[in-house]
Amino acid sequence: FTTSDLIDRMNSAINNANNDDDDDDANNDSVEPNTTNTNLASSKNSNSTGLGGGFELQRKMPDGSYRKADTNETAAADFQAKMKQASDMIANLNPDEKIEWARFQRLEGNQLFAKGDYKEAMDVYLTCLVAMDQTPPSS
Repeated sequence: FTTSDLIDRMNSAINNANNDDDDDDANNDSVEPNTTNTNLASSKNSNSTGLGGGFELQRKMPDGSYRKADTNETAAADFQAKMKQASDMIANLNPDEKIEWARFQRLEGNQLFAKGDYKEAMDVYLTCLVAMDQTPPSS
């Protein structure tokens, strides 16, 4: 679950709510034909996803202003979220369980690599390092 996933889900929910409102407006127009349909008309400013309203990842600039995050910044935020989730997931595992988790992750990475999904495979391989970094050497 990444930053991009969260933004996509929120924007999808907004889009669905806007579509539901549009459907309600259409139903209301058929019941009361003399009613003017102005609901949400002024609030449907499109963002980069083409949805009314919505969210986007932004970067705070040194002068305090904000700009839309570029592709590399979004990828970095997604990767940080994956690493944090992996770290939280294994925080309470004992060293042997962490090694087993890392082995499982490596196998998942191998499957992704075999499918040609190299970026995801690399992310999965790197999450293995979270477990290795926190695991003391076995005696």
